[in-house]
Amino acid sequence: METAAKQLLPDQVINNPDAAVASVNDFLSRWSEQWLLVFNNLDNPEDFPDIHKFFPASHRGSILITSRHARSKELGQSIEPPV
Repeated sequence: METAAKQLLPDQVINNPDAAVASVNDFLSRWSEQWLLVFNNLDNPEDFPDIHKFFPASHRGSILITSRHARSKELGQSIEPPV
């Protein structure tokens, strides 16, 4: 999220990872266009038990999570690729 924060808010000083998450969430929550946030290879969901704190409060965007872990299905609508 720190990289995203620096790209979205180049003039803002980001002091720590929590500030980066809050800044990106706030930015995307207010964004008037559609957006896509990707969490790639979330293969150990237990490493991020509070992943929902990374989800912006907005209906304008989409969140894509790729994972091989079956529990990732609990995060939202699941689509399994054909074998």
